[in-house]
Amino acid sequence: MNEALVSAHSFVRALKAPTDPPHEEWPTKIRLARAAWENNSVRIQRKAGIILEWLLPLFTKAISKTDSQTQPVLSHFHWELLADVLSNPGDTPIAPIVLHFPIASYLSTIFIACRSLPPESADTLFLQVHRSLTILWPMSTQTGLDMLSECFWASLSVIKSPSSTYANPHVVAVMVLVWNYFQQNFDMVSASQKKKVYTAFSQHIADWLFALQSNLESIHTEQIYRIGKQVLSNVDSLRFIVDAKQTTSLSPSSFLFNENVKSDHLTRLSLLRILPRLYKDYLENLHIYQYVIFPSSLNAAQVQDRFTEIGTNFAIQILRSLESLESPDDQLQLWDVTVNVLLISEQEQITTIKEKTEWMSYLCSLRQRALAVLNNSWDETQAVLLRHSLDVLSFLHRVEPELINPILPSILERVALSLVTQRQSSPQVTESASILLNQLLSFSSKTRTLHAFIAMLQEVLKCSFPHVSDMDAQKIYQFSICSPLMSFTFFDKLKYALLTFISPGQAKAIIEGTKVVLMECVKSYSSASSLKRRKLLGGQGSIPVPSGGSEIGIVSFCLLVRFNSVIVEALVHEDMSNDVQGSTGYLDALDDCVSTVLDRLLSSSKNFNPEGTPLLKKRKESTGELLEWSDQCFLESLLRLSYDLFVHYDYHNSRKTPKTILSYTDTMTTFMQEKLIPDLQLEIGRWFTYAATRTISRQESKDKYLDTLLDYIEQHGTLKNLQSNGEVLYPSSSHVALVLLGYLLENRLPEIDAFASRLQLERIVRLLIRHIDCMRPNYLSIGAIIDRLFQRASFWEMQNIKATLQSVLDQETSFLISKHAPVTPNMDWSILRQSIKCSPSDMERVAVIYKLSLRFPSNYLSKKSRDDLILKALNADVFTDISHLQEHPTVCNKEINVACRAFLSKSWNEQPSKLLEELVLAPSWMDYFFGKKFPVEDPFHQEKLNGMRVAILRLAIQNTLKGDTLPLDNILRASLNYEVKLGQDLNDMLIRSPLVLLINSIIDSTKRSRLYETTISLINEIRTHLNRWLEPSIEQLLRADSNTFGSSGGIVKGWKMFLSLTTWILDEPPEPSNLESISQRLFRRTIQLVSSPYVDSEFCSDILSIVLIQSKLSRGNGVLETAGFLAGYLLMCSARPPSSFDKPLSQLCKALTLGQYEALLDSLAEYLEKQVTKVVLHVALHASILLLKQAPEKSSKISSNYVSRCLRVLTNTDVSRLSSPEIHQVLVFLRFQCSERAITLQTLDVSGILTIIHSMTDGSPDHNTNTSYSIFQNVVSILDDLVRLRHDLLNSFFPHISEILRRLISLLRTIRPQLGTKQYRLLANAYPRWINPLESFGESGGAGHLARLLTMFTTKTLVRSRGNNELPKAASLARSFARHAPYVLLAYLQAASDPLTYMTAQVRKELQPGLFALCAMTGEHGRDTLMIQNLSAEQKVLLKTLWGNYVKQKYTGKG
Repeated sequence: MNEALVSAHSFVRALKAPTDPPHEEWPTKIRLARAAWENNSVRIQRKAGIILEWLLPLFTKAISKTDSQTQPVLSHFHWELLADVLSNPGDTPIAPIVLHFPIASYLSTIFIACRSLPPESADTLFLQVHRSLTILWPMSTQTGLDMLSECFWASLSVIKSPSSTYANPHVVAVMVLVWNYFQQNFDMVSASQKKKVYTAFSQHIADWLFALQSNLESIHTEQIYRIGKQVLSNVDSLRFIVDAKQTTSLSPSSFLFNENVKSDHLTRLSLLRILPRLYKDYLENLHIYQYVIFPSSLNAAQVQDRFTEIGTNFAIQILRSLESLESPDDQLQLWDVTVNVLLISEQEQITTIKEKTEWMSYLCSLRQRALAVLNNSWDETQAVLLRHSLDVLSFLHRVEPELINPILPSILERVALSLVTQRQSSPQVTESASILLNQLLSFSSKTRTLHAFIAMLQEVLKCSFPHVSDMDAQKIYQFSICSPLMSFTFFDKLKYALLTFISPGQAKAIIEGTKVVLMECVKSYSSASSLKRRKLLGGQGSIPVPSGGSEIGIVSFCLLVRFNSVIVEALVHEDMSNDVQGSTGYLDALDDCVSTVLDRLLSSSKNFNPEGTPLLKKRKESTGELLEWSDQCFLESLLRLSYDLFVHYDYHNSRKTPKTILSYTDTMTTFMQEKLIPDLQLEIGRWFTYAATRTISRQESKDKYLDTLLDYIEQHGTLKNLQSNGEVLYPSSSHVALVLLGYLLENRLPEIDAFASRLQLERIVRLLIRHIDCMRPNYLSIGAIIDRLFQRASFWEMQNIKATLQSVLDQETSFLISKHAPVTPNMDWSILRQSIKCSPSDMERVAVIYKLSLRFPSNYLSKKSRDDLILKALNADVFTDISHLQEHPTVCNKEINVACRAFLSKSWNEQPSKLLEELVLAPSWMDYFFGKKFPVEDPFHQEKLNGMRVAILRLAIQNTLKGDTLPLDNILRASLNYEVKLGQDLNDMLIRSPLVLLINSIIDSTKRSRLYETTISLINEIRTHLNRWLEPSIEQLLRADSNTFGSSGGIVKGWKMFLSLTTWILDEPPEPSNLESISQRLFRRTIQLVSSPYVDSEFCSDILSIVLIQSKLSRGNGVLETAGFLAGYLLMCSARPPSSFDKPLSQLCKALTLGQYEALLDSLAEYLEKQVTKVVLHVALHASILLLKQAPEKSSKISSNYVSRCLRVLTNTDVSRLSSPEIHQVLVFLRFQCSERAITLQTLDVSGILTIIHSMTDGSPDHNTNTSYSIFQNVVSILDDLVRLRHDLLNSFFPHISEILRRLISLLRTIRPQLGTKQYRLLANAYPRWINPLESFGESGGAGHLARLLTMFTTKTLVRSRGNNELPKAASLARSFARHAPYVLLAYLQAASDPLTYMTAQVRKELQPGLFALCAMTGEHGRDTLMIQNLSAEQKVLLKTLWGNYVKQKYTGKG
C-alpha cells in the first residue's frame, strides 16, 4: 500500500502537493485517489468529501493548448472518478461541496475543446460526464441563465464543427441535458435576463439554423427549434421588440438575415425551411400575449391594430429580406417561403390595411415579379414557379382586387394557353389556375360585374396571343383547349353564374358583345381580301386560309367559339325576356356569313374526276394530307358555332347554314373516315345526329348518316383505345366515339327506333353491350348512361329496339343450349361439357350479356326469354365452374361464373320461375350447389354463391313445411358428404362452407317440431360430425398463442353453431359432458387474452354467445353464473367498444328468468358500488340501459330498486371531474329513465337526478378544448322530460330547478376576447369543465332547446304515473313555478347586461319564446318586484324592452 493511503492526513497532504505525482516514485494523484476509493481497506473518514474537495477545483484550470487531452476537465479518468464518488458517497453530505460548482462553465469548455478530440476519446469522456451531470446539476446553484446560454451556444457549435463528434449518442445525451435545463431556467428568470439572451441570439443564429438541418434525430432538432422560438417570441422578448420598434437591429428579421446566415448555403436553406413556421409561431405568441404586451389603456380595436401593424411589419421585413437572398439555386425555395408567409398573413387577418404604404408597395412589386414568372415559365421544370406565381396572384386578388386589375388581361391570356408546354401538364399548376379563375368569377358575380369579366375574356381570346406567335400552333391548340379556362368545370360554373347573377340588361349587353366579337372574327378569317387562294390538285376549287398563314389566329378563333358557345347556351333560351330576344337578331347576319364561308370551304369536294375519285382524295394521295391543320380547326369552329346557334336553340329552322352543311354530306363523310383532328369529327358527328333524326330528311339520307356514325363508333370506340394513362391531354378519337354514342343513347334513341333498320338497331345494341362497363377517364360514363336508359319505362316502350335486344341476347347465348344434353333435373355434367363447343371469346361475351341483364328489371322480358336465359345461365355456370379448371382451362372463368349466378339470384328474387324451382330442387343440382367450396381469397365469388344457396334453402324449407322433405334432405346429404370428404382446413370450412349457412338457416327459420324424423336424423348426424371435428381443434386452440387463438374465429363460430344446434335439436338437457368444460375454458382463455390486438370484438362477442348458449344446456334449469359472465363482459368492454357486445347481452336478457335477472342486476350494482372508475361507469351504464330495455315481465320493482342504487352511486361521485364521453353516457342513462321509464320514477330518484345535473353544471378551473353541446342538450332534455311527464313530483324541487335554469342561461354567454388574465379566469371558473368559455352557443341550437324547456312550464301535459285509477288531467306548472320564474328571468338580465360577456344575436333570438314564457309566469306583480330590486339601468332597459315585446305578441282573446 502506498504511504499516501496510510492515513487521512497523508492522503490529503498527497492530494494537495504542488507537484503531480507528489513524489517521483509515486503514482499520479488521480491514481492515488482511484486506489483510495476502490480499496475498502483504506479507512479514511469523509473519503468521498476529500476526493470531491480535491477533484472539483481541478476542473477550473485553464486548458493547455499543447496537450489538451491530459487536462482534468477533458480527462475521462477524472470524470469517471467523480461519477463513482457521486453515485455512492456513503455518509458524506456532498450537497454543500457541489453547491457552488459552476457546471455550465465547465461544460462550455468541454464543448469547445471536444471538437479537436478523437471520436473514441469523446465517446468515453461524455459517457462519464453524463453520469456526473445527472447527479450534479440538480444540486448546483451556480447555473444561471448567462452560463446556460453560453453552454447552449457551445453545444450548437459542436454540431456545426467539421468533426462528427455530435453524432455520438453520449455527446447528444449531454447536449439534451443542457437543452432541458436551459428551457427550464429560461422561463423562471427575469425579463432583463431574457432580453440579454435575446440580444445575444443574433451572434449565434447561424449555429442554431445549422443545427436544425443537421443529421440529429427529429426529436432533437424539434427541441432546438423550440428553444429558438422560446427566445425569439416569449412574452418578455415580444414586449422588448414592441418597445424598441424603431430600432431595426433588434427585430427578429435582422437576426435571421444577418451576414453569417446569408454567406452559408446550408444555413440559408435551413432558414428558408423553417421561416414560415417561425413566422406563424411568432404571430401566435403575439396573439396570445397581446393584452400583456400592449398598454392596458388600449381598447380591443386599438390592440388589434397594433397586432396587425407588428405582424405586417415582420412580414414585410421577412419578404424584403428574401429578395436579398434571391439566387438561381434558391429560387424555388424563396417562392415557396413567400407564398407560405403570405398565406399565414392572410390566415391571421393582417393583410387588410390599405393605408399601409410600405405593405402595398411591396405587394405591387410582388405583382410584377409574379407576372414576370408567369410570362417566362414555359418549361415543365418551371411548373413549380408557375404554380407559386398563380398562388401569389390569387392572394393579391383576395387582399385587394385592384392590385391585379391592370394586369388581368395578361393573366387570363397566360391561363388560356398551355400552362406547361411539355407532354405532361402539372396538376398543381392546373389546380392553382382553376382557383384563380373561380375566384375571379365569384368576385365578378358578387359585384355584378360579370358582363365586364366576360367581355375581358372575349378580348383576351380574340387577341391572337402575340406573346407566343413563334411557338408551334398545334401544340398551343392541344394544350389550350385543356386549360382551366376551357375546362368543363369552369364552364359549368360560368353557366350557373350567368343564369343566377345576370340582369336582363346585362344579358342583352353580353349578347350584343358576343355578336360583335363573332362577326369580326368570322369576317376577318373569311373575307375575300384577307384570304389566300391556294390551288388544289387539278386547278379546280380553292380552300381559304387565314392571312399570313397565322395559325395562332386560328387557335384564337377556336377558343373564342368554344367560350361563346357557353354564353349562348346559358343566355339564349325560350324563357328569356323580350329585350334579350330582340338582341338575338344577329343570328340572321351570322347565318349569311357562316353559310358563305362554309360553302367556299367545302365546295372543293363537289367536283369529281371521270373515275369518280374526289379531288380531296387525289390531293391526299399527292400531298399526304386531306386538309391543312389550320383548315381543320377553322372548319371545326365554324361547325361548332353553327350547331350551337342554329340547331341547339333553333331546331325547326329554315336558315341557310344547316342546308349548306347538309348539302356536303359526301365531303363530311370523307372527313369522318379520314385521320383528322378528333374535334372536327365530333362536330361532324353532331351534325349527322341532327340530320339522321330530322323529320324532313329522306330515308336514304338518314340511313347514310346513321351508318356513318355507327362505322365511326365501331372503329374507334374500342376498349383498348380507352386505356388512358393520364398523359394524353388532347381528346382522342375513342373519346369522340364515346361522346357520340352517349349522345345517341341519351337524346336520339326514340327517333332512331322509329326509322332505323333491323341491322342498324342490332349494331346499336351490340355497341351498347360492348360498352356496358366502359368508363371514360375524363367526363363521360357510358355505363351510367346505359343504367339510366334501362331504368326508363320509355326505353322498353320502344318495340323495335326491345325486340332487337332480345334477339341479340338469344343469338349471343344460343351455343349454351345443347340438343345432345338438354337441361333436366337429372343431367350428366360431363356430357354437358363435352356437348358445348365454344371459345374463350364466346364465354367472355356471355359474361357481358349477363352483366347487361343485371342492369334492367327482368319483368320487362317475356316469360320465354327469361326461362331461356335461366337455362343458359345454369349451363354457363356448370361449364365455367372454376372447380373444373384442370379439365377446361380455356373456358373456366370466375367472372363469368359470378355474372351467371348473380343473374340467377336476381331473377329468383324479382320474379320466381317455376322452371328454376323444379331444376334446383333435384338431387343432382343440390349436390352441385351445396357440395362445393370456393377459395377463401375469393369473398366476392363466395357472396354470389351464398346468395343462390339462400334462395334454394328458403325454397327447400318451404317445401319441407308443406310435407315434401326430399329437397331439404338432399341438401343436407350433399353438404354432409362434401364436408366428410374434405376433412381438412377446419377453420376455413367453418367460415366459407355451405354447412354453416345451412345450419344457421334451419335454426333461425324453423322449429324442430315442424320437421320430419328423417330430416332431424340427418341434422343430428351433422351435429355428431361437428362435435367430432371441433373438440380436438378446440383443445389445440386452447394451447395456442394469442395470434393463433385470435385468428381462429371460424372454429369459435363452429362451436357456437354446434351448441345452438344442440339446444335446438334436444328436448331435454344432455347428460353432463365436457361441453360445459370446453366453453368455460374458451371463456377463461379469452379473458386472459382480451387485451391482445389479435382478439377482435367479433371474436369476444362469439365467446359471450357461447357462454349464454351453454347456460341453456346446463342441467338445473339453466342456472347462469351471472357474476362470472358479468365480470367477463366488463373486462371485454374495457378493451373493446361496449356496443360490440350488445347482441349477446340482448340474447341474455331474452333468456333470463326473473330470479336470474334480479341476480344479474344485483351483481352489476355491487360491482358499480365497489369500484367507480371511468371504464366501469361507462360500461355499467351502457349495460344497464340494455338490461332495463329488455327486462322480463313483472320485473318493474326490481328495475326501480336497481335504478335507485345507480343514482345513489352517481350522486356520491364527482361527476363534474369526468370527461365529456363519460358525462354523456351518464346523461344518456338519466334521459332513458326520465323518458322511457318515467312511470317508475320516485321522488327520491328525482332528487338524485337533479343533484347529478347540478354537479355537472358546477364551475371548474379546467376546461376542454371544444365545447360539448350534446351535454347541454341532454341536460335540457332531461329537465324537459321531467316537466312534461312527471311534473307531479317536482313541487318540492322548484328551488333546485330554478338554480339549474339560472346556470343554463348563464352558460349561453360568451366571454369577451380583450379581457385581462384575472378577469378572464374569474369568469371562466364559473363554466363547467365541458365548456370552452371562448366558444359561442350561436350555431349549436342550445338556446332553442332551453327555450322549449321554459315554454314547457306553461304547457298542459298528462302525468305518466301508475297506481292511480282516476283519469289523468292535463295540467301545467305555470302557477306553481310562478314564485321562482322572476329569479330565472333575473339571471337572463344579469347575463345579457354583463359588461365582460355578451350574448350573440342568434342566442337571444332563439331564447325569446322561453323568455316570453317566463314573463307569463312572472306576471306584472313579479315584474314590479324585479324593477324595485337593485337592478342596474341597463337591466331595467332590457326588462322594459323584453316586456314590451311580450305584451305585443301576447294573445288577448280578440280576433
